Amino acid sequence: MNEWEKAYTNGFLVNTNKPSEVILLAQDLLPKSGKVLDIGCGNGRNTIYFANKGYFVDAIDIVDLDFLKEIPKELLPLVNYKKTSCLDYSFDSRYDIIVMARLIQYLTVDELDLLFKKAISSLKKEGYILLSYSATGKAISEKYGVNKYNHPLPLVLDLVEKHNLKVITLKEGNKVGIHLSYKEDAITYDIVLKLL
Repeated sequence: MNEWEKAYTNGFLVNTNKPSEVILLAQDLLPKSGKVLDIGCGNGRNTIYFANKGYFVDAIDIVDLDFLKEIPKELLPLVNYKKTSCLDYSFDSRYDIIVMARLIQYLTVDELDLLFKKAISSLKKEGYILLSYSATGKAISEKYGVNKYNHPLPLVLDLVEKHNLKVITLKEGNKVGIHLSYKEDAITYDIVLKLL
């Protein structure tokens, strides 16, 4: 059992089925069809949203929360799930949209740098990266055994620039996290990115 499987066994979970706010923020910009990579798909809320809209979705997560049973049978051919770490994923397809929702706060700066490098290698020229994360909040490592890193926005924007991405939309919020593991207000960012 990996650290994330233990965390979910101990109560860490996403308590909503609504798509991430960054998706709603970007919906008018996105192509009406295509292929999506949902990195850190969790309970599948974003995967299900895109499949319902007719997109083909590759969904990956280090934990299998068995969300495929929630997808209507007619949508199952649109979804390909793989249990793997985002850092071990092959990134061997080309994507119109890559979703990184509530993921990067659990990666070190070096891991985030590597993830951007890998993701960009599979992003189509006119593709979008949809990024959302919590930049503050208490560490959850004591209760769940996983680290949460507080990446300030300038650090993330430096990585965005380093990897030849541009910010299309950036929305800052101050809201309660969607994970049961932290209920305090947190500074959150929803960022829509494209290649330069």
